[in-house]
Amino acid sequence: MESGRRDRLKTPGGTTSDMGSKAIGESAVTPTKVGKVQRKSAQPVVSVTAEKCAIISGGPDTTTSTVITGPETTARVTAQESPSIVTGQETTARVTAQEGPSIVTGPETTTRVTAQEGTSIVTGPESTARVTAQEGTSIVTGQETTAGVIAQEGTSIVTGQETAAGVTAHEGPGCHSPAGQ
Repeated sequence: MESGRRDRLKTPGGTTSDMGSKAIGESAVTPTKVGKVQRKSAQPVVSVTAEKCAIISGGPDTTTSTVITGPETTARVTAQESPSIVTGQETTARVTAQEGPSIVTGPETTTRVTAQEGTSIVTGPESTARVTAQEGTSIVTGQETTAGVIAQEGTSIVTGQETAAGVTAHEGPGCHSPAGQ
């Protein structure tokens, strides 16, 4: 895979909130609010926590208030307000939850993940990934061929090894690419 640019956006302290997968029913939410966006190279899959009741991890397990996506063909995951949802191995999966959900999607091929209000999202190795976050969200994307990441209002974003990556920050975050990254 061609590696045209390796970007990682970290919190101002140079750290992201990494959490391992937990069993369903365990709480794994740690508030995180970031006011600045920076780029740096990243690990492909990490667990990130954020402000409001949702964690999304790239691993094989799920936790309470968690969304997990693996290598997908087609998956759309939206976190909003409170059910627990698990889907198996689909060619096409659309999963919607509301406020603090547990969501697991199986092996699919295209992933679009949207989070609002302090949600953390981690996507694994996808061919195409588009991640949009609003209001203090932490996002980590894995190894994508094409990745478009849009952040608003103090968002912390980490992108993995992309061939083509577009990172845009609005309202508060500053973007820069450290030399050598």
